[in-house]
Parts: sequence; structure tokens; C-alpha cells
Amino acid sequence: MPLSVPILTLVGIFYGGVWAWSGFLFSFIIHPLLDLVVGEDTNLEPVPPKTSTFNNLLVWTYLPLQTFVLTLSLALCSVRDFSTVELAGIILSLGAVTGGLGITIAHELIHRRERWERGLGVGLLLMVNYAHFRVEHVFGHHKHVATFADPATARPGENLYHFLVRSVIQSWLSAWRIEAKRLARRTASERILKNRLVQYAVVQALLAVGVYALFGSLALLVYLVQGVVAFLILETINYVEHFGLQRKEISPGVYEPVTELHSWDSRHKMTNWFLFNLGRHAHHHAQPTVPYEKLRPGRTEHTLRYGYSIELLLALIGKNSTPVKRSEETKNAPSSF
Repeated sequence: MPLSVPILTLVGIFYGGVWAWSGFLFSFIIHPLLDLVVGEDTNLEPVPPKTSTFNNLLVWTYLPLQTFVLTLSLALCSVRDFSTVELAGIILSLGAVTGGLGITIAHELIHRRERWERGLGVGLLLMVNYAHFRVEHVFGHHKHVATFADPATARPGENLYHFLVRSVIQSWLSAWRIEAKRLARRTASERILKNRLVQYAVVQALLAVGVYALFGSLALLVYLVQGVVAFLILETINYVEHFGLQRKEISPGVYEPVTELHSWDSRHKMTNWFLFNLGRHAHHHAQPTVPYEKLRPGRTEHTLRYGYSIELLLALIGKNSTPVKRSEETKNAPSSF
């Protein structure tokens, strides 16, 4: 099902006109309606399937698929006379492909134990100029989630737009601090040459130069702006996933352990079918290396009323959906929202 989005986007760009908006309209109009119709998963104790080659192929093959869709789309932009409205649809649709799906799959892969799988995840992030996410998310966000030290945790009452500015800037700075600490004992040259963020920046610059050389300035603009759309989708999802949840500070700078109370879950079937169980976020934070097919619904009442696509739209207009009734266990927990 998730692979239908990049395919629909590419077909829409090929035909042009209103079809250029296909990927975006499906992601943020059709998908939310399907989420409402299909509803939530009521089986809160599913039997995790065994990891199969098919499960892995879905995430392993997305890098070449995204590369193909993005490259062909940029090539079409270089030879077709698209209108401004068509270009807006193309950019938003590509952002849904590289952000809604691409970064979701990258998120899955950068938590894998195999280095080459993490490399696939970084490859997806490079195409949206957000590769520092690999460093900050794994070594920063998972350590500091639900505290004021985590840029990707929305504060109680914080609106989306303030969060976006703060999270984008502070996450980038946090990644550099993490990398500087990792390389602190290396020589001066190694602190540059072995710095992953420097390496990512060089590759990202080369990709931009390559797009310009092959397809021209308009394609470069489309490429750069779709990357912005992609990481804004990511950060809006971050906003929804941890909004207002806080860990209790046991002593100065020391917090209670991360539990399933510190993430919002979505039990909506379409959200999890299309986003590789990303809605089962509480279990992911409890066990970050568990593959997507084995994630289970969180054993918590911190569940979103709607699926991710609707929650994102609500966040854009300054609304947070009312959470479902909380259990007595959650009410008495030290965390707040």
C-alpha cells in the first residue's frame, strides 16, 4: 500500500494538470478519509509476525524507488512547461513521497543494527538535505525525549509554528554537539574528515550541483523546496508524537526512565499500514531496534483521536485533538500533558 504513493505521484506528474497534485491530495485528503472510514485497530495484543524477506524488501527497495521517482520528476520539470500551480502540486506531492514515506522508512532503517541498512536510511535523508537527523534522532532524541533538552518534544501549549522553528534549528545544533563530543579525542584533521555531518553536507551539496548540472535551475528549485516540505512533514509528525508529554525530573538533570507514557500512539489502521506502524510510537521508544512489523500498540491511554494525516492538518490550523479518556494508571503517573 505505501508504494502506491510514489507511483501515483509519478503518474500524476507525467500527466500534468490537476493530476500533478495526485500524491499530495491522496496523502492529505483521500488518506485521512480512509483513516476515518477504516477506523482503529481494536486488537491491542497482536501476535507479531516473523520478520520475512518481504518485510525487509519493502524498506530496502525504497531508496532506489525514491531515487527513480525523484530523478524522473526533475527530468520532466526540465523539459515540460509546467504552470506555477502544477509546480506547486509537484513539489507538495514529491514532499509527501520523500517526507511522509521516505523519512518514515529512513527512520526505520537508521535504527537497524546492520551498517548497510543504516546507510540506506542516510541515503533517503540526503535527498531531502536532512541527514543530520540520523545523528540527532538516534543519539539525542531517544536519550532526551519528553524533556526540555529534546528539541523534538513539543512543550505543553506550544503551537506548531513556534515548535518548527525551534526544533529545526536546535536539532541541527544538537547533532553538531553530539558529533563534536564523539570526535573530541581525535586529531584536528580527523574531527573534520571523520565528522559525519561534514560528510553529509558535502554529499548534499554534490547532489544539488548534480541536479543543476543535469536538469537546470527550475529542477534545482523543485528539488530544494521538496526537501523543505519533506522535513517539515517530519517535524510536524514529531510535534504530534510527543506533544506536551514530560518525564519527571528525579534530581537536577536526571529524569525518570522513558516509558510508553511518553509518546502518543495512533491505533488507526490506515496510518499504520501506510507508515510502517509509525503510529505504534510508544513501543518504538521502549524498544527502538524492534523492526516495524513487530511493533505493538502501546499499553497506554495516550492515544490520538485521529490518524497522523488528520492530526497534521489539525496542527497546521492550531488545533490539538482531544485525547481519549485516560486510564487511572495514566492519571496517577508522574508525567503530564
